Amino acid sequence: MSEVLGRKIEFVNLEPEDLKAALATAGVPEWNADALIDLQTLYREGKASATSSDVKNILGRDPRSLREFLVDHREAFEPEPVNSR
Repeated sequence: MSEVLGRKIEFVNLEPEDLKAALATAGVPEWNADALIDLQTLYREGKASATSSDVKNILGRDPRSLREFLVDHREAFEPEPVNSR
């Protein structure tokens, strides 16, 4: 991401309780925070690493890499301008 977007992007690997606290501070409902933590646990344990032919079967095209997606949608990842008022 850093290379494509031209700025430093840092991953912060929060422990589940810290992530839940941060999500609560951001106004995320507890049920949603719990679901996100469940997903994070799957990722940490490598249980979401399998690949399939689903994208090809459903969309009729090969899946794109993260790099391709970032290049195509770079503007969505640009920081919002700071309001100078």
